[in-house]
Amino acid sequence: MILRLCLFLVSILSFGAVLANNANNSTRADSPKAPFDQTQIILNRVTSKNIPSRIQEFSDLFLSLPYIKDPLGEGPYGRYDQDPRFRFDGFDCTTFVETVSSLALSTSKSEFIRTMDGIRYRDGVVAFQTRNHFTDLDWIPNNIHSGFVVELTTELFPDLYKTARTTIDKPQWYRMLGLDRIHNFDVSSEILIEELHRMGSQFRPLLSTINFVPIDSLVSQIDLIDRIPNGSIINFVRADWNLKKYIGTNMNVSHQGFAIRKADGILYFRHASSELKRVTEEPLSFYLQRMSAIKSISGINIIQVKNDRPIM
Repeated sequence: MILRLCLFLVSILSFGAVLANNANNSTRADSPKAPFDQTQIILNRVTSKNIPSRIQEFSDLFLSLPYIKDPLGEGPYGRYDQDPRFRFDGFDCTTFVETVSSLALSTSKSEFIRTMDGIRYRDGVVAFQTRNHFTDLDWIPNNIHSGFVVELTTELFPDLYKTARTTIDKPQWYRMLGLDRIHNFDVSSEILIEELHRMGSQFRPLLSTINFVPIDSLVSQIDLIDRIPNGSIINFVRADWNLKKYIGTNMNVSHQGFAIRKADGILYFRHASSELKRVTEEPLSFYLQRMSAIKSISGINIIQVKNDRPIM
């Protein structure tokens, strides 16, 4: 009880340090053996009812926490990936967006878990094969269908947007998965990876499209970013990005994060950065200028967590 009470009283800065120092506890936050669960404490730290404000305030809590590649899985009972279904001590770009969005839409631990599962998996069915692995093919359309997010790109930039197209070859992606994707200490990794390779046969290559505003337009007319609402999710588009040599398929999206408008009026890009190895932020205009030097980056897609869900 003393520890719980102290955690309620710490500042946002020290709260981030507490999350990092309790990595072993939060890593298995969905396991019945976890000695301490921070979920409700984190939820109680934000009382705003406005979704964009909740996204801003929850993401504040995680600034400077470490970048962790592929930190989540299907939990202790998962067949192929027993990494936790949620954690608060580190993120990659997508799990940062998923965790903050789920917190913003929830007021209880049970609601948070349902929302995380709903955002991370098609129809909320927790399994490796139903996980939203590809942002443009799975994550965005499935979450629009489930009612968690809405598309804003065409609404915000009706005169500028373009559409990226590529074929995502899931069968070949499954066939090229390596042993590093197996996080199960109870069954032979060789057996499980062979199962995943065979699993790819249940899928087929599919055309995937995503709308984006060109990065060159945003850099040359920087005031255009003022159209982007606070709390929006920004997806960086690399149209028909050829990764067949590495993962067996092309892709359209390489990175995700949030647009956060601070009290100074500046719109920031807040994200889990693989480059800086932590959750960080910088003015979106600066980030766009840097990214415009990368030839494969086409532009950004903007979606938003739905605002019409009541927060009690």
